[in-house]
Amino acid sequence: AAAAAAALAGGSGGDAATPPVPAAYADLKAAQVKALSFLTYLLRQAPASVGEEARAALVAALVGALSTCPDAVPPRKELLVALRHVLTTPLRSAFAPHAVALLDEGALLGGGPRAAAELRPLAYSALAELVHHVRSALDGPALGAVVSVFGRAMADPGLPAAVQCTAARLLLNLVEVLYARRGAGEP
Repeated sequence: AAAAAAALAGGSGGDAATPPVPAAYADLKAAQVKALSFLTYLLRQAPASVGEEARAALVAALVGALSTCPDAVPPRKELLVALRHVLTTPLRSAFAPHAVALLDEGALLGGGPRAAAELRPLAYSALAELVHHVRSALDGPALGAVVSVFGRAMADPGLPAAVQCTAARLLLNLVEVLYARRGAGEP
């Protein structure tokens, strides 16, 4: 599983440059998304059977696939659903180092206006779930980025009320972490 996830992360070091054959590149990315989706499905069935190396590779592959996925809606939606599946397993703690990368809306939703419009509620929900589970492992700058992203989401009239409420609840839960850090003398 580790070798499969590492291969899905992008054999050329995760280079996001567009290859000379865009159709073939889109097909490759679609196949990678399907494979990642299948691996996350398997992970949900037996999370304890996955080794630490395979966990790290799978998380890196998911984050890499989100940042290099074409701007089409179906593969991005499938990746976001796979991300939500992984967040129901003990593997969610492995996302802490990647949380800042996922807070970038361009990496999470891509650059296409259709993907951004259709996937923003799902993306914010998945991101809120991720931050909720790893909030105590986030450092000061990452917490600041979370407050910025979800503060904007609360004020965005284009998002459904349920997503805005989720953003407000997440920010309220972050107060506990920020207060505990302040009491411990952390920045």
